[in-house]
Amino acid sequence: MKTTLTLLALLAAGVIHLQAQQQPTANEAAWSALLTTAKAAGVANPVAVAAATPEAVGIKDSIMAGTTITRTEIWIIADVTKATGGEAAYQAAFRAIAASGKTGDGIVFARAAAKFWDKDMAGWTSEMLAARPDLAGNLAMTLNATPAFKAEVWEALKTRSAHGWSCRNFFKAYRSTLPKTAQIEATQKQKDLVLAIPTRDAAANAWLAEISADLVALQLDQ
Repeated sequence: MKTTLTLLALLAAGVIHLQAQQQPTANEAAWSALLTTAKAAGVANPVAVAAATPEAVGIKDSIMAGTTITRTEIWIIADVTKATGGEAAYQAAFRAIAASGKTGDGIVFARAAAKFWDKDMAGWTSEMLAARPDLAGNLAMTLNATPAFKAEVWEALKTRSAHGWSCRNFFKAYRSTLPKTAQIEATQKQKDLVLAIPTRDAAANAWLAEISADLVALQLDQ
């Protein structure tokens, strides 16, 4: 009985900790409130409208001044800088974050973006590849893409759905270089990964149909 109570206590503590981690930051909450106001006003593009306000700029500055940036916060920075300064401001903000010593799961997005803009194929971490497989896939399709980088991107895509445009194109191009048995294995695995998505959007459903047809064609061609 004592052991059971101890386990329950530990589980409860874990749930409480998880709930605490899921609480939005002050900046995220402030941004959410701005979006709610913009949506209530019935504007055509509430994100763009909210991002162009002085309040949004203040939120962005607060995030930039902190030592930790979450995944949600990095996209707040992207939305605000694009709305107030265009592509140049957006890239400058991401480059500054990428070069900083800040922490948080949003940092990898900035670092992956900077490498993509620089056409830099060196030093992509597994976290960067997982966060931005679209950028990595796009870079891997360029004429100067190295075999080593292509192999890195392929390994990353083997464990996730590749239904994004650049990921899909790279997946099919790289797959075609493999032996037939490996092509079939990779295609079956990709189909299973897409099927496992709880709620598929139109892009994922289109990729599922395409990858299923590919699998049939590959199996018939053995």
